[in-house]
Amino acid sequence: MRLAGERPSWSDLLERVFRVDGFACPGCGGPLALRCVVLNPRATRRILDGLRRATGPPGLDPVGDDRKA
Repeated sequence: MRLAGERPSWSDLLERVFRVDGFACPGCGGPLALRCVVLNPRATRRILDGLRRATGPPGLDPVGDDRKA
């Protein structure tokens, strides 16, 4: 809920324009939580680049893997 004269939040705008709850998980519908806000553009780019590289689980270390085939 916002007070008179305040700008609407991004989640209010999503709800109003697209009828989408900005804090609902698109997979299960459960609630999402805002974890942090990154304001530095360089930090944002580093975070997004890191997410782009992380496309799967880390590989196994062949030296440290003690399992027998």
